[in-house]
Amino acid sequence: MLLGICTLDRLLTKGFKLLAREVIGWKWLQHENILSFVGVTPDLAIVSDLMENGNVMEFISKNPRHNRLRLVSDTATCSILI
Repeated sequence: MLLGICTLDRLLTKGFKLLAREVIGWKWLQHENILSFVGVTPDLAIVSDLMENGNVMEFISKNPRHNRLRLVSDTATCSILI
């Protein structure tokens, strides 16, 4: 039983470290195609701005004629920053 508790404790510690790294990195990112960081909820969910058009899949389904190459290009640009 003690081994299980130690393992859980180590997993939680690792999880908090990963969350902290994600939050710190995202907080300082500023780019027109990256959502801004708002905060963290008490149950440790990361909060960003709400996007009027939803996620990219929702946007494409509502705007099937939109330039998909531009969407891919914008996404690739953001991936370089991250």
